[in-house]
Amino acid sequence: MIFKKQTAILPIFFSLCIYLYGCSARPSGTLPTATLIPTQPIPTNTPTPLPPSTVTPYPTITPQGDVSPPDESVAPNDGEGVQPTSEGAGSGQSETPVPTVTTAPVVRQGNVPAGLNLGSVIFTADFTQGWPSVDDPTAKISIVNGQYAFAIGPFDGRFFNTSTVDQGDLYAQVDAQILECSEGGVYGLLFRQSDAGNYYAFLLFCNNTYSVISRVNGSLRSSPIVTGDLSGADASGNHSLGVLAQGDNLTFYLDGQQLATASDQRHTSGDVALYAASQSSNVMQVAFDNLKIWSLP
Repeated sequence: MIFKKQTAILPIFFSLCIYLYGCSARPSGTLPTATLIPTQPIPTNTPTPLPPSTVTPYPTITPQGDVSPPDESVAPNDGEGVQPTSEGAGSGQSETPVPTVTTAPVVRQGNVPAGLNLGSVIFTADFTQGWPSVDDPTAKISIVNGQYAFAIGPFDGRFFNTSTVDQGDLYAQVDAQILECSEGGVYGLLFRQSDAGNYYAFLLFCNNTYSVISRVNGSLRSSPIVTGDLSGADASGNHSLGVLAQGDNLTFYLDGQQLATASDQRHTSGDVALYAASQSSNVMQVAFDNLKIWSLP
C-alpha cells in the first residue's frame, strides 16, 4: 500500500484543499464484520481532498472526468495546495509534531434519531479486528481498544471505506471520540462514494462548523451543499454522526438531533468511509467506533 501526500499552504483568509493519493489497502487477517453481505469487506484507503472549513466559496474547478489524482503540483493561488516532498513534510516543518495513536476509552453507541423508518442492517463494524493500519510520518491509524484511531497531521488527511457497501438510500451512523481537535482539524463521514473522485462528505471542523461537500468526476464542486455553525455544540468530545440519504434528500444528524437538510442529485449510490485530516501544523486525533449502516424500506 503506497500513500502519497501533499503539503498544504494556508492563505490568510482562505483554507485550502489538501490532496492525498494512495492505492487500495489489502489488510491481512480477519476482516470487519458485515451483516447480510455475501463477501467479506476489505477496507480501502483512497485519495481525498480536504475542503475549506469556512463558508467562503471554494475555488472554481472545472470537471476533468473520472480520472486518477493528478501528479502535477498546483500553484498556491489556485487554492488547491502544493505537492508534498517525499518525506511528507514541506520546508520549514522539520520540528512539527509526529502523530501517535492514543488509547481511548470505549465509547457507547449513540442513539438512532427518533422517528426514522429504517430497513435492515447491511453493515456493522465494532473495530475489534481486520481494519488496516497506517504508520506514516504524518498519519498513524490503527485499532486501539476496539476503536479505529486516527492521528493525522501535520497537513495530511486519510479516509478508509468499507469496500463492501454499495447503497443509494441508507442511514449511516458512527461514534467518534475526539482526542485532539485543534485549529485545522476535521473529521467525518463520506457516503455514496463510488470511487476516489465521486462522493459526498459530511465533515465537522474543530472551529465548530460543519460542511457537506461533493466531489464529482475528480473535481471538488465550487461551493458546499450546506454549511454552518454547530449551534452551540463543541466539535471536541464524544459525538455520534449520522447521515440519512433518500433519493435527492439528504439529512445530517449530530448526537441524534437533526443538524441540517439538503437536496442534491449528483451521486445516487456508493460506499461509506471514515475521514480525518489536519489543515495545519497540529495533529488531529479521533477514534471511531460502532459504524453501522441500514438500508431504507
